[in-house]
Amino acid sequence: YMDKTVAAIAERTAEIPEEELPTVYWANTWGESVLSTYKTLPLKFEIELCGGKMVSVEQGPQFPEITKEQLLAWEPDVIIVDNHGRNAEGVITDLNTNEDWAALPAVANNRIYRNPAGVFFMDKASTRPVYYYWLAKQLHPEKFEDIDLIAELQYYYETFYDYDLSEEEAQKVLEGWAES
Repeated sequence: YMDKTVAAIAERTAEIPEEELPTVYWANTWGESVLSTYKTLPLKFEIELCGGKMVSVEQGPQFPEITKEQLLAWEPDVIIVDNHGRNAEGVITDLNTNEDWAALPAVANNRIYRNPAGVFFMDKASTRPVYYYWLAKQLHPEKFEDIDLIAELQYYYETFYDYDLSEEEAQKVLEGWAES
């Protein structure tokens, strides 16, 4: 399933011209603000596979902090907000209400996305292939409009977890399983 998914996504994203690849910043919610991130390398494959360009630091601790000026200079087209630190809503609220971020293309164009989470965070779990579809759909919705994420999740849960995931549950997963 993983090989098939990666091949299907790569086929659609391989020929996207460089100038059409959105820049993607990954906000880590272990910190109190959007300035906590990840190093580039762990996320580079999935961002490039799904048709984006990762902006981040190359070196530093596990969850490096960047400056406000650096984030503004990167001008990300898309901001992915993880669920790992359990502060996703706070980071998203800050992005949408703090005037410091209003000029960012991701904020101005409403392209801030909370990572899906179900059994575990989808970008870290066995559900990673479905996550790749989700990410590709966020970066290039026009190229992946035929992908039904609800149906993909239901198929995945039934096939690999032997669980009949309802549409409502699948929607909650896609929304980041906001309940604690």
